[in-house]
Amino acid sequence: MSQMASRALASLCRTSKTVARVAQPHLFHVLRHITKAEELIRTLSRDARLAGLIRVFEQSRDVYFGGRKPTPSPLIELLTQLDICDDRDPFPTSGIIGGERIKSIFIQLVMIYATQLERLRLEIDGDAWAGFDLHLLSAHLHARKRAGVAAEVLPLSRVRTLHLTTHWAYGMPFLCPAMQVLLRATGAIVERLVLHNILVDGDADEDCMRGVRLPGLRILVLSGSAFDGRARLSLAFLRQICESAHNLEEFHFSASAVFLGQIVDAHATASDFIDCLQPCRETLQALTLDLCSYASQLLSEPCLPAGTLASFSQLRELALEETSFCQRRRQHDAGLPTHNCLTTMLPASIQRLVIRLWDGSHAWGDLRELARHTTMGGFPNLEDIKVLASIKETDHVRPASEDFDAEFASASGMVQAAFASTGVSLTVTHCSRNTTTSSDIDMPWRDWPDRRCS
Repeated sequence: MSQMASRALASLCRTSKTVARVAQPHLFHVLRHITKAEELIRTLSRDARLAGLIRVFEQSRDVYFGGRKPTPSPLIELLTQLDICDDRDPFPTSGIIGGERIKSIFIQLVMIYATQLERLRLEIDGDAWAGFDLHLLSAHLHARKRAGVAAEVLPLSRVRTLHLTTHWAYGMPFLCPAMQVLLRATGAIVERLVLHNILVDGDADEDCMRGVRLPGLRILVLSGSAFDGRARLSLAFLRQICESAHNLEEFHFSASAVFLGQIVDAHATASDFIDCLQPCRETLQALTLDLCSYASQLLSEPCLPAGTLASFSQLRELALEETSFCQRRRQHDAGLPTHNCLTTMLPASIQRLVIRLWDGSHAWGDLRELARHTTMGGFPNLEDIKVLASIKETDHVRPASEDFDAEFASASGMVQAAFASTGVSLTVTHCSRNTTTSSDIDMPWRDWPDRRCS
């Protein structure tokens, strides 16, 4: 039965009540991208037990309600029956709700009554997030708690994987109150948290995550996002999460470059993120800092100092862009340091390494020095290195492609020769400018849900 298509299985259910009872757990286990919401609402209103069968809910497409007649729809009738329409009456007198309002209410209905929900993925534009009825969810939570409802059957109390995406009219990410409510509702048990397209800037509230506790969080992904490094409050968001995530194993950050001086004065650097991750230094196993989107800005910012990751005793996987660690990018020929940026930064526990290099890179020398230390037993656990190199996108005149080809061939050949006798698997790739440090890694947001969410 699990091999049958959902449509075929649903048709089969109409032939027999016995078949329907057996098939319902398969049909309602995963709900993805519901467009005909009225049919689902009508079904759930007839048999509330079905909501308890939902384990995975993803909603990233538009929600449509047929008819658009000036009469109360099944959704409004259901809301009235469930007594979750407050005195403000969010509906127009015609009984027609705006598209984004419909979507947010529909989503909240599923979240409230699918008490066995384990994975939740929401992808909503900015208007819907801004209009998200916080009272609908938080007030219902408080009401059920006062009524003595067991914690394990409270809304969102079983969610272990939470994936939230915002889409804003002007392409700007934003950390909004709706996210805070969802995190407070799921925080006690959530293990995997993916936030996509968020902006944390100078307007962020220092206590925006004060009420959020994520003691069970193991994987934190912030993709396509931006943090203002010069705004004192911006990194408080991440720091507050890390202080409560005592078992964090993976942190992956993928940067989105937004307008400097207009939205973000200066993007957060690798050092900023490492400072926030200090409470997790004894548990963190995988770290990605994909700052390629604003690598040019990083040239004027301090990079990771020697010994930065030495205290991260469990770190096994690391992905970095060269301006995050290479000191030689920032100095003139006189007084250049030796090629020890990698060897003094990496912990002995490191197993896999992804390095993003640009034209004219001095980090090739750091890689050769890493090979020498590895040969001498300095990094006994190192197994695999991937190097991604290309011409850098800047405002200055870029080198001719044939010049970079010659540079790449020479530098990569010397690095490969240096690692030949180390036993370390080395892959050096001449890639496009759009390839980032996270492009070659199995990231949780690439194919959701993935193997880590099973």
